[in-house]
Amino acid sequence: MNDEYVRRLPDAGVTLVGVVHDHPASVHRARAVVRERDPEVVALEAPPLAVPSTRPTPATPGPRPPSAAR
Repeated sequence: MNDEYVRRLPDAGVTLVGVVHDHPASVHRARAVVRERDPEVVALEAPPLAVPSTRPTPATPGPRPPSAAR
């Protein structure tokens, strides 16, 4: 793995991987680091627009859509 994009903080047990969201090289780099190092925890930085879609939202009571009412 290219040290230009991967940093290891041995005292903290942390590996930082530089990525550009959804870029094929970044996806490959992140997968390769996880495969090689087999960490217990993986944290991902997500762009702000993606965060709401990854959080569970409570069900909103209201009328059923016409297709579900039949």
